[in-house]
Amino acid sequence: KRQLTSLGVVTKRKRWNLIESRPIFSKDAKYIYVNCGWGLRAFSVKTGECIKMYDASKYGSVLDSLLFKNQPSAFTSNGYLYHGK
Repeated sequence: KRQLTSLGVVTKRKRWNLIESRPIFSKDAKYIYVNCGWGLRAFSVKTGECIKMYDASKYGSVLDSLLFKNQPSAFTSNGYLYHGK
């Protein structure tokens, strides 16, 4: 989007995403897992409270997340598939 400033200069605004990749839900839909760059955060759908953090930072930054065998997992920048426990 372009925006006209008070000086008449046209600037381009950058689009910013709150999260890097789509969130995933647990099979029972009680939890939502969100990519936070260094790992995954698990939130209760009912309360919105963060109930657990999965730190995958020693394997690189998290690029995408998935649910594998009902466990939150993440693909990292170092080519690793991290499985949260």
